[in-house]
Amino acid sequence: MASRKFAVPAGCRDAMTDLHNAHTERYNKIKTQLQQMHVNQKEDHRLIGAFMDTHHVLHGAVQQALKHGSDMPETVRDSLEAASTHAGDVHSSLIRGRRGPGVGRAVTPGGKPVGGRMAGRIVDPQTHLLKIASEIKSRYGKN
Repeated sequence: MASRKFAVPAGCRDAMTDLHNAHTERYNKIKTQLQQMHVNQKEDHRLIGAFMDTHHVLHGAVQQALKHGSDMPETVRDSLEAASTHAGDVHSSLIRGRRGPGVGRAVTPGGKPVGGRMAGRIVDPQTHLLKIASEIKSRYGKN
């Protein structure tokens, strides 16, 4: 039995080559985008880690100021307590995905929560970080 030869018209061969080249180009472009997204994600994780470390240190400093600052004015104490509550909410929202100091807090018969107005507020981590980043850019300019 003689082997048959398969002839491909020149135009079809060129079209298949062009199609293969276009597919390879698209594949490489998507692969590069995915690699860049992975690098960006690692950088985001480092940024969030640094933010959380700074946040933790500042929260500890506020707690110490409240503990040892017995002669501070009432308005300063109120502001520090509100900051402390908000810091706790941000921390628990980022770490546990739920509200912090105000979890399960008591409510009045009318259904209003008891306590400071900021206590137990659910904080969306991404919105919070974007707000802080925009405040930094507005203060110090875009670097």
